[in-house]
Amino acid sequence: MKKIVKGNKLRNTVFALFFLLLITPVIAEAFCPGPFGTEINLEVPFTTQAPYANWDEVHEETCEEASALNVHYYYQGKTFTPDIADQELQDLIAYENDTLGFYKDTTAQQTADL
Repeated sequence: MKKIVKGNKLRNTVFALFFLLLITPVIAEAFCPGPFGTEINLEVPFTTQAPYANWDEVHEETCEEASALNVHYYYQGKTFTPDIADQELQDLIAYENDTLGFYKDTTAQQTADL
């Protein structure tokens, strides 16, 4: 393999992207045997930040929490009901207020740390 030189950043980036395009289907097939198409659909449980369409000030500001819950429930193999989702959001708000002192506009790192 040719040594990568700093002066050729664009060429190196194009080479890396081309390599990824070639190898990605091979890796995907190794980990997901069977027919491999251009998309993978995961059954991720979903809740909005306002499970009852109550767009009050609290629910306007819980998009990060709802996103984190969607991921958490996916990995736990759980599903939502509006009651469960709303209670989980309220619990996360309380936790954030206790640990961070606020719940609005958390950063990506603060959300990941939930």
